[in-house]
Amino acid sequence: MSTIQIQHIGALKDTGELPIKRVTLFLGPQGAGKSTLMKILCYCRWVEKEIMKDLKNKDWYTHYKRFFKGLSEFHRLPQSFFSSDSSIVYKGDLVAIIWSLGKNKGNAKVSVSKSDFARRRHNPKLAFIPAERNLVSAVQNIDRNYRSNSRDVLFNFILELEEAKQAYTIDNKLALSIMPGLSYYQSEGTNLIWHEEGQYVLNAFYVASGIQSAFPVDVISSYLHTQVGRLSPMSMSELSAVLLGLLSTGEKLPDDISDRLSRLEKSFLYSSMQLYIEEPEQNLFPESQRRLMFRLLQIISSVKEMEKKAWAEPYASSLVFTTHSPYLLSVINTQFAVARARLDLKENSEGFSEKEQERRLAELDALQQKHRLDDINLTIDEYAAYFVEPGGTLKNLIDPEFPMVGGVELDGVSDWVEDYTNEIYLIAYGSAD
Repeated sequence: MSTIQIQHIGALKDTGELPIKRVTLFLGPQGAGKSTLMKILCYCRWVEKEIMKDLKNKDWYTHYKRFFKGLSEFHRLPQSFFSSDSSIVYKGDLVAIIWSLGKNKGNAKVSVSKSDFARRRHNPKLAFIPAERNLVSAVQNIDRNYRSNSRDVLFNFILELEEAKQAYTIDNKLALSIMPGLSYYQSEGTNLIWHEEGQYVLNAFYVASGIQSAFPVDVISSYLHTQVGRLSPMSMSELSAVLLGLLSTGEKLPDDISDRLSRLEKSFLYSSMQLYIEEPEQNLFPESQRRLMFRLLQIISSVKEMEKKAWAEPYASSLVFTTHSPYLLSVINTQFAVARARLDLKENSEGFSEKEQERRLAELDALQQKHRLDDINLTIDEYAAYFVEPGGTLKNLIDPEFPMVGGVELDGVSDWVEDYTNEIYLIAYGSAD
């Protein structure tokens, strides 16, 4: 399990040490620092990936402020976000990063797990889906016309979408999550949306903004899901680094040649998927938000099963996203409640007879199947939710007493509406003095 702590960057004052789970969401008002937090987390995860691919990359990020420059340029974080008190502490699967702008000449200190780095180094498939994703459809030919002096987050997203969408053609359409009867495919690089009911197709440039926002999430998440366990493309230098790492582990290699070959083979495969999304609910009707959230939970659950089959020591995939939406939180809560209820029933916390215990578990499974959610199999300890407060600190939203993620802060408008309406009615219909 990875953790991160960020101090004095942008609106973030001190996040505290945050465990990152299989599903992690950051909630909070605009400008509180949600996106900044997720961008830094994603960047640290990517640096860890680069080091696991080639250990020589460790020294690259410890000199000439390359860690800091790479972070600020890639995610377009302005210099005003940083001060001499700015710091990051990231503890990943096998790599730890400690960085402070005011210490060590602004360079990062990077360390790797000495005991099992060579044995457990792996190659996750990462993707960051920014809030600006609508531009891919709203701006014609942005993939050919967007220019950047460096490979920033938007440019990288365009490349990632271009890679992912090649998998979906007229003969292999991807059913979109947000509405029944909508599918995506590409033809000669053009994004197309197929309406099954009307039997017509539209260029994504002409479709509703909600579809423009949602189809990249479906395309990239579905594609990443298919890549886990598949061969990862490697340059000759990366291939040499993996082979050299296996030969110079310092640990005794298995005597069985098949075990050696198995270890070598798995070094070339994508080990997991790491997906980061800014505001999945963007431009979506509440019902569509529900459908999209369930699709993402189903994907991350399915990958969990793939990891178990492929690796003796699974490398947890993760879904990390920011949101303002109480609807997404409500959807998460239904599955959090299922996970909590399943755990309580298996532990028989209410003291049911064995027969009654089995009956209730079967009913719970039938309920999930009725709503076509039986393929979501996350446990309660695989969820994390944090509220980014206006003062730059974070609060854990997982309620230890009840099977839900608390969200009072997210829906404060409802309290205001109720109070305001009561005052109106009191004025109009209240008893006279």
